[in-house]
Amino acid sequence: MARSEKGDLKPVAASKVEQITAELQTPSDGKPAFDPVERLKSGFIHFKKEKYE
Repeated sequence: MARSEKGDLKPVAASKVEQITAELQTPSDGKPAFDPVERLKSGFIHFKKEKYE
């Protein structure tokens, strides 16, 4: 593939990256997206209730 042909792939690649990023950010099962802060909070509450004495 010639150098000029490779240069034409940048817009295509950028478009594909945007598409994949959008798909990953949109949950397909209707559940909310993973929220690390909420995961930490719920994990702490579970530990406090179940493990801490």
